[in-house]
Amino acid sequence: MDSVEQGLGHTRFEFYSILPELEVVVEKPVFNEPASDIGTMAPPQQSAKAQATQLPDSQPTQTSTTPGPSIASGARADNDLTEQPVRRLQPGEVFFLQAGSFAKPADAERRKVDLLLMGLSANIYAVNVGGVRRYRVHIGPFTDPDQMDDARGRLRANGVKFITLKAR
Repeated sequence: MDSVEQGLGHTRFEFYSILPELEVVVEKPVFNEPASDIGTMAPPQQSAKAQATQLPDSQPTQTSTTPGPSIASGARADNDLTEQPVRRLQPGEVFFLQAGSFAKPADAERRKVDLLLMGLSANIYAVNVGGVRRYRVHIGPFTDPDQMDDARGRLRANGVKFITLKAR
């Protein structure tokens, strides 16, 4: 075993040789349960401990470090095979589309690039969910129902799964 050295009665581990063995890739999205309608986002129980921060953006014009919206269990999955009725936006309502939640920042960056090629601008937010670091890709904010419908159509046409989030 080259990653473990015996010496003076204690075990010494080589960090970089053990770390790749411990990596676990999670493929399922964090929130994948469909609900009956667009959900309202509530503040998470661990909001004081788990602060969301935006990853550095490759475009210098977007320098916001505002935390991304969190999701309640009432968020609706918009990637079902059957078309579901869509509630129209009311004045003052703001929505986001979450186009993925990834374990690795590189995967989130790839999704962001894919969205840019579809003509959709996205931001990546790093959050802790149950003690696990996740990278969420958000499109929006949307206050215009036609713009949100256009973005949904582009995502569906390209086979990208997403959920609709209502900002508080």
